[in-house]
Order: sequence, then structure tokens, then C-alpha cells
Amino acid sequence: MEKVLKEGPWFWGIAGLFVTPWFPGFDATNTVVTMILVWVRLPNLPLHFWHHVMQDIGNMLGKLKKKVDLDRTSKCFFTFPRIYVEIDLSKGISDHVLLKHDNF
Repeated sequence: MEKVLKEGPWFWGIAGLFVTPWFPGFDATNTVVTMILVWVRLPNLPLHFWHHVMQDIGNMLGKLKKKVDLDRTSKCFFTFPRIYVEIDLSKGISDHVLLKHDNF
């Protein structure tokens, strides 16, 4: 149970699955989900930022859970990094992050 709750995300085919502990009185038809875990793609992040600002970006979007998971769709090259972030839907979702750095 702990592995299922702490790891993931989980999928059934291409559909994502939301996994949460059961509790007495649980009613799936009336349950409102406000916290979700998502993989966030960072396709335009310059390579020199990949290991330096990942935590900052994750925490700007929500709460960072995993620092780096590189997209391995290409056999030879990493095309972009991803981060696993817990997002509070009641606060809204940011669709972009603006990075400013004096040295780059």
C-alpha cells in the first residue's frame, strides 16, 4: 500500500489514475480532488539550468517531489528534463515560469 501511495504516477493505458487511501464514509461521487501529483515538462529550459534551478521551479509551481527525471524518448539524447510536483488545484495552475539569472 505504501509503495502504491508514494510512488507513481500510475496509469491505466494512457489514462492517469488518482490513488488515495480509503476512509470510512468515502464517496467517490462527492469527493473533490484539490491536490494532484503531476510530471511537469520543461522543454525550453537551457541545459546549464537543468541541475541548478529544478527545485526552485518545482516549488514555484507547488511542492517538488522528485528533482529530475530526464525524458528518454530519444535513445541518444535527453530532450528535456521533467519534475514531479504536487500541485494544489485550489490555488490555480501556472502555465509558465519566467527565469532571470544575472550570469546567463
